[in-house]
Formats: sequence, structure tokens, C-alpha cells
Amino acid sequence: MYMKLESLFSFSQTQIPTNEIASLLYFDGSCSDVTVGGTTFEGITKITEYGGGICGETGSSTNLLISSCSFIHCSGPYGACIGIECNGGDVTIQNSYFEGNTVSSSDATKGGSLYIKYEGQTDISLSRIVFRDNIATNTATMEACDILLHSTSLPFPLTSTTGLITTLSSPGSSLFVNSTHDQNPIVGTSIFSFPTLIAQSSATATTGCGTVATPCKTISAALTIAKTTSPIRHVITALAGSYDEPVLTLNAVGGHVVFLGDVLESVVMRPDSSVLLSESQFRVETGSFECRRMNYVFPRAQTSLAIVYASGLFLLDNVTITTPLTTSSALFQSSGILMIAGCTLKNIFLGAQPLVRFSGSVSNAEESGMYFTQIQNCSSNTSAIILAAATANIAPLNFIGCQFVDCSSTGNLTGNLIKLTLAGSIVTISHCHFQNITGTFGSCVAVEGPDSSVFQCLVENCIFFNCSATGASTDSHFLLSNTTALFLAVKADRTIQSEIPESLGEVELRKKRTACGACMFIRGSAASCNVETVIIRSCLFDTPDATLGSAIFAQSVKLSISDCSITSFNETKNQIVILNGSATLGNVVVEGQSLFDENSSSTTAQFDWFWGFSMLFSSYSDLVITNSRFNTSRIGAIRQLKGSSSLDNVVFLNNSFYPLNFPQMRSNVWCTDNGVVTVIDATFLDEKIAEDNGTFAWITDKSCSLVTPVASTDITRPAIPLPVVSDVNPHGTTSASTIPYLDVLGRDFFMFNLTCRVEALFDNKTIFTMLAVYVSETACQCPLTQDIVAKTGGQFRVSVANDGTTTSNSRACVFTHSFDAGFIIDRLIVNIGYGALILFGTIAIIVVLVRMIMACNIHHVQKKAKAERDKQREESEMSENEQDRLLPSQAHSPLTSGSFNGDYQSKPSNVEPEYDS
Repeated sequence: MYMKLESLFSFSQTQIPTNEIASLLYFDGSCSDVTVGGTTFEGITKITEYGGGICGETGSSTNLLISSCSFIHCSGPYGACIGIECNGGDVTIQNSYFEGNTVSSSDATKGGSLYIKYEGQTDISLSRIVFRDNIATNTATMEACDILLHSTSLPFPLTSTTGLITTLSSPGSSLFVNSTHDQNPIVGTSIFSFPTLIAQSSATATTGCGTVATPCKTISAALTIAKTTSPIRHVITALAGSYDEPVLTLNAVGGHVVFLGDVLESVVMRPDSSVLLSESQFRVETGSFECRRMNYVFPRAQTSLAIVYASGLFLLDNVTITTPLTTSSALFQSSGILMIAGCTLKNIFLGAQPLVRFSGSVSNAEESGMYFTQIQNCSSNTSAIILAAATANIAPLNFIGCQFVDCSSTGNLTGNLIKLTLAGSIVTISHCHFQNITGTFGSCVAVEGPDSSVFQCLVENCIFFNCSATGASTDSHFLLSNTTALFLAVKADRTIQSEIPESLGEVELRKKRTACGACMFIRGSAASCNVETVIIRSCLFDTPDATLGSAIFAQSVKLSISDCSITSFNETKNQIVILNGSATLGNVVVEGQSLFDENSSSTTAQFDWFWGFSMLFSSYSDLVITNSRFNTSRIGAIRQLKGSSSLDNVVFLNNSFYPLNFPQMRSNVWCTDNGVVTVIDATFLDEKIAEDNGTFAWITDKSCSLVTPVASTDITRPAIPLPVVSDVNPHGTTSASTIPYLDVLGRDFFMFNLTCRVEALFDNKTIFTMLAVYVSETACQCPLTQDIVAKTGGQFRVSVANDGTTTSNSRACVFTHSFDAGFIIDRLIVNIGYGALILFGTIAIIVVLVRMIMACNIHHVQKKAKAERDKQREESEMSENEQDRLLPSQAHSPLTSGSFNGDYQSKPSNVEPEYDS
């Protein structure tokens, strides 16, 4: 049984009836955890017995925590505010305030605003509690007005009594211990009675002041008077008003000063003009400063509230902090002890620095009961609201009872609220509340360990409500390359075959890949995988929203998750991601929306690879899951890529996988890439399984080993659903740009290594396998090659396997046309064209050669004829010349002598003479 009361509750003016056990809050020893934080009890009256506000008894397993609570003007016989009877377990009361409470018992063993009766076996811790003006009305018994510890036979086991402060103003004692045992660990210095100095803004005195009659005008004037005493131990009570103060410095060993607002939220404090921009309002070098019950306003962005050095302690309790400007320096810088309890920080715009920065050799740090609201990180340089730098010297950091509401980040940040970079440190985040938080990734809590570092982080009893991660718009983060590789790995394992949606731009895709760990982002190193580095227990994750690890994103760590619930009304969101590490899940419930409607369609019209991660995604990791439940998911329950998982008493209910395309499929454990699944005990409450044994509970790849069968169910089916082929329709092609394929119809076709097997009808040895193209749960396509069609003659048997190995029944398929067997028309046309081109080219060459030969012959003939003509001409000329030489001698011949007329013509010698008949 658990009981929690947090988130700034308030009870006032209540009278408890006459009943021994009646109280506002009552618990008994059967409760395992009781937590009361940030709650105010005012004007509560208990008529009889003890514990008007909180009353109860602890058992052996009870853990009681009361933190950052106020008890004002309550009354009762004893234990007017709190009455506890301890019979075991742990009791812790811290950072609380008791004012003006009245106890009236006549029994000397009973009294106190806080009454604890010890019966044995209980560890009790009281720390940082202020008791102011509480009254014990029966002075005769000298009862304690503040604390009464009662033990009749055993020593009182106070393990811690640090910082107990009283401003006793009535007779009696502040602390009374009644124990018959000789060993009493309570010493007189466990609780201090501090004198009070009064400050009032309307006063005029700055020296010799501090009394009710003569209050100091400023808090700094009262502090100056307090520093004149030794040791410096004072309460400075500021009455209602506004105070402009210089730097308030404490540098005194053992010094302890409390600034106390007289009435909650009636005192306003701000830095005056003497405070430089680089300075802080409070400067704690040595000693302890406490600031309680007041409002603080930052009029300038550069001024911080407190600087705490290694030997200093600063406690802020029930303080409201606001600023109208964008801050440019951290509000708190600490290398000492910083404790912030019950405070409210609102309407703050962060600039280049976080609100709280831990660095150096921080000896201790605690934030308890804080309330952060409407804080925005408006600069990409800001790391977080709370930032711890990487150093091995940081001692335990504690965040207890803090609230973060309506905070957002507009930069590319790792960790919007709490970012812890730790080396050898221990962090506790307990009883914190995160609501309406938006960031890049690790929106609420981001814990990182440098290489080769080991750290420990405990997150317990926290609530995360409506937190989201939007992803980084730049590629400057290590996360982008890691998650891109992860997406490619999921896509490459032959399970998700669709491409990135074309409508998704580059920036949107980058944001989608880096939207991780809306609630918790944890990254360690190889060294942190070997020890239990992160423990998450008793936490509630309600409606987280991110692409990967909406609730928890863990990488390279050893993780333990127990007694946690993750609920989302978007059943398509991946909730837990574990990479390269190990995890133990016990008593964990992960569920989608409460009503399961298999016929409702998803808002995503196209299946994309972001769906391939299930509720719980594990990659290269080892999981042990016990006493847990996964139900109502639209993307499957558990997705395991390599690694191992052990399931013991795990319940699966109504986990479908993309019901738009797989309306009948249930995906509970989906393992690929040689992973190992050991099932010790698993139960399937899927209503479809009860109706139809054909609905499969397991989608496990053959490459993944299922070590033991399902033990708690009588449904005996193979781990891989066996598809059924009813018909095959061939589609040939006449174009080289397309390929032949087969339309395969049937049922139970799933996208998990879906393959086709083609076997030639004429030869059982001619077998081809290829990856199938998913169409729907009742149809797929088998792409072929021209070579397959040609070698089988277009005649073969076709079967399908969901796991790439175990095939279904087969159906014969025959291509009926000759061109289906590798005869491609456009390829033939191209070949004919090439042939024609070669033929015509050859003919052209032959024609050219013939014409060249003919031209050469004609030229030779012409040349020969010309030579003949030239020869004849030469002979003719020679003949004429010969005749010309003969003419002079012929003049004395008889033929030419005498009378000779010119009618005579000589004839060629070859001319026959003409004769008359």
C-alpha cells in the first residue's frame, strides 16, 4: 500500500473530532511508503490524543517521508502537528516549518508539536527544521513545545539531527527526551535556540536595532548586528514589506543565519543599486545561510541570487522567485552545499545560462519541494534549467519533491529541465512532478556520463504527465548519427520495406529521428554497462510523446525499471528504447489506449519505418522482464534486434501491428538478427486468440532462437505464422524497363522477412528465392528476373515464407505467351535497328569502294587514250615534218617541172588510189 500527498496541498481551519485515530492523514503499519511533501497544515485542532495533521504508526517495511511542509497554528494535547509511533522502517522529516503551534498535555512524557514514540527497529532522521514560537501551555510539567521523543526501554536512534532551529518564546523546553535507557544519543547541541532580530521596511534605524520596539530598516542592518556575536547564530525575521538589499555575505566558521519572512509571501526582497551586475544577492563563503518564506524579484537579468563556495551552505525554503527579463547568468552557482526546498520559480525566460549550475567540488546539493512553472529556455546556448557539469568531485545530488509545470525549450538542447553530466556521481530524483514539458530530447531529465565513467542515478516516485520531445533541427548532436544508424539498421533487417514519406522534408526527418526520451534520456559509456547505473522505480509516465523512447531512452547503461506504469493515448508511440546495454523490468505496465478497435484506421496513411520499434525496443541489449504487462499497442509489444530477453510471468493483450494493413495480426514478441528469447511464462489475453487459433501471438524471425515454449497457454502454434497461397497470377513484360512479376493471393502474409520461392516444373533442382513485396495481409508480389523466366520457360511452382525459410503450400504458374519467356519487344526493336544500321553501313562502304575503283579505272583509260592521241599527234607531226624536208628535192622532178597548177593535192600513203571503172 502506498500513500502520497504532494503538489502544494493546503489544509486550514479544521477541527478533528474526538477520536483516538482521527487525523487529517492517518496510516498504519501495513503501508510500505508514505510521502507528504509541499503541504501546509494550518489551524488544525485535535481534541484528544496526538497527531492532528499527520498521525500513524510505522511497520517493518514502512518508509515515511515528510518534506517541505508547514504546520502553522495547530493545537492538541501532544503531537499537535505530527504524532508517530515507530515500530520499524524509516522516518525522515526534513525542510519543514512549525510556527505558533500549541500543546497542552499534563503528562510530562507527552507533548511537542512533533511527537515520536519509539518502540524499536526504526531509523529516524530530523534535518533542517525550523520551530518558531510554539507554545507549551502546561508549564508545571515542563513539556517540550517543539519536539518530544519518547522511548521507555530502548535508546533513541536519531541518525541525523542537523539544522534543528528554534525561536523558543514560551516556558518549558524546546526538546524533551523521555527514555529509561542509559544510552541517550541526543546531545544538547542537536537543536539550537536562536535569538531573533526584527527587520521592518518602514523603520528608520540601521544601528542598535533588531527588537520589536526598534526594528531594523533593512535585512543587511540586522545581519551586521548578528555578525557582532560569536558564534553567529541568529534568526532575522522580516515583517511584511519590500526590502532592497546589498550583497549579503557570510564568512564565519560555524556561522548560521536564517532570514525568515514573518508571513508567507508578504515579504519581497530585491537587490539594490549597489549590487553589481556580476555579483549575487547572497554570497556564502563559509557558514550557513537560510532564506525562508519570502518573495524574491530579479529586476536585472545579469544578477544571480546566490553563489555558494566549497565551505558554504545555502538553503532556500518556501521562496517565490520571478524575473521580468531574460536571464543571462545562472540564478544559483554552487560548489558547496545548495538546498532548495518548497520554492516556486515562475515566468522566467532563460538566456545563455541555466537557473541552477553545479560545478567544481560540490559537497552536497539538494532541491526539495521546488515548483518551476512557465520557464522557457529561449536560447540554443542554454543547457537546462538545472545543470551539473561533469566532474568526479560532485557528491550526491538530490532532487526531492520538485515540480516542473508548463516549461519549454526552443533551442536544440539535450535536457530541458534537469541535465546532469556526471563522472562517478550519485543522483537521486524523488517525488518530483513533471507536467506539460516540451524540449528537443531528454525534455525532463537528461543524464549523461563521459567516456569510461561510472555514475548512479535513482529516479523514484515521480510523475511525468504530457511531456514531449520535438527533435533537433540541426545535425550537431551525437544523437542524430546514432539514431540514423538505428533507423537504417531496422530498415536493413528486411522487415520494414517502405521508404521515407516524400512529404517529410529534411529538417522534419532530422527532428523525427532525434525526438527521443521525452521524460528520461540516459546515456552512459562502455564502463557503465557493467554496473547498475540507473534505477527507475514507482514512477508514472502518462501520455509521453516522442519518436523513440517516449518515456525512457537509455543507451550504454545497466537499467532497472520496477513498479512503473507507462500509459499513452497514442498507441503508435514507442515508449522504451534500450541500446547497447541491459535492463531489468519488474512489475511494469506499458499500455496504449484503453479501448481496442481493430477497424479504426491509423492517422498515418502510409506505413513508414518509424513504426518498426514497438512499445519496447531493444538493440544489442539483454533484457529480463518479470511480472509485467504489455497491452493495446498498434506497433507491437516488444521488438528485439539481436541481444537476448527473458520473459517470466509476462502478460500480452491486444497488441496489433499496423492494423490498417494487418487487421488480424498480433505482434507480441518480434525478434530478429540472431537474438535469443527465453520464455519462462507468458499469457495471452488477446480476445482474438480465444476466438481463432489462426491468430498468431508471436512474430519471431527464424534467425531468432525461441529457447523455451510458451508455458501457460495451450495454444500450440509455430513461432512463425505459416501463410497460405490460394492463387498466382503471372504478369509478363515486353519492355526492358520493367520486370515480370507474380501476383500471389492468399492469407497471413506479413512483412517479416516475406520471401517467394520459385521452382521449375520440369526440374526440381532449379529453384530461385527472392524478397517479396508486401501488398496486404492477403496479397504480395514476387518480382522475377528475365533470367528466371528464361531458365524455367515461364513454368514453375510458387510458395511464400514469412520468415524466409518455412514456406507455405505451392501453386503452379505458367506464362502463356512466347514473349513472356524473355522475348522483349523493345529490346528486339533496338537489335533490329542496330542490325539495319550495320547492313546499310556495309552497303554504303561497298558502294563507295566500287565507285572509287571505277573512278580509278576510268582515269586509267582516259590516261591511256590521251597517251595514244598524243602519240598519234606526234607521229603526224613527224610525218609532216618529213614531207616538208622532201619538197625542195621534188621541185626538179618531172612531175613538178613545166606547168603545174595548184589543183593537185597529195593523199596519205595509206589511201588506196581511186581508179575509174
